[in-house]
Amino acid sequence: LLSFIRRNPGFLPLRSLSNLSLLGGILVKVAGLGLLILSCVGAIFMALKRDCGPTGYLLMILAFLNIVALLPFSLEFRYAIPWLSFLVIFASAGVLYLTQWLKQYKVPELVSGVLLIFLVLPGYWKILETDIKNELNPGTSLTEEKEVGEWLRDKIPPGSVILNRKPHIPYYAGGEFVMLPFADWPSVLTFACNRGATYLVISQRYLALRPELNALY
Repeated sequence: LLSFIRRNPGFLPLRSLSNLSLLGGILVKVAGLGLLILSCVGAIFMALKRDCGPTGYLLMILAFLNIVALLPFSLEFRYAIPWLSFLVIFASAGVLYLTQWLKQYKVPELVSGVLLIFLVLPGYWKILETDIKNELNPGTSLTEEKEVGEWLRDKIPPGSVILNRKPHIPYYAGGEFVMLPFADWPSVLTFACNRGATYLVISQRYLALRPELNALY
């Protein structure tokens, strides 16, 4: 992985920028635009006012690290689930800080607080209504891998050695799993021959991280 990053220094920054908008789209779908905006406002106020204490700073650090860890990889809904708790906390902080800020313009705290709460309530409701179990299963990579493995089982001899990134497809195909190494194509081919692999299964999603294997498509 490190050798690939050295050969392609611009890959991770460009992919991270692309995934940042994708993550925003996932969060808007789940929590609503209003809640997302108030969450950003809350996080900014917490950082600028410096009155949130150690717990607040820890939350911001954890939220930042969560984003940094997610962005270089293929994003799915399940990876964004931890961010729902951050959204609720930061949005609540946003309501509090905006209520105090509007007080400068002689807007009563009760009025501004009620208005802001009604702005975020639809987002809270969307999160509560989200069927996490249903979102995790249909259309995710795990479901696809099961379907591919079951389809492949009827096409190959039992016990065939299958080169793949994860064991799910070989398992459902009734084959033997050999992990796909993170290397260039000649090295992968040599490794496959040495391990007796007769089949290679790789998804187009994974090729985003392995452009050196694009020649296979």
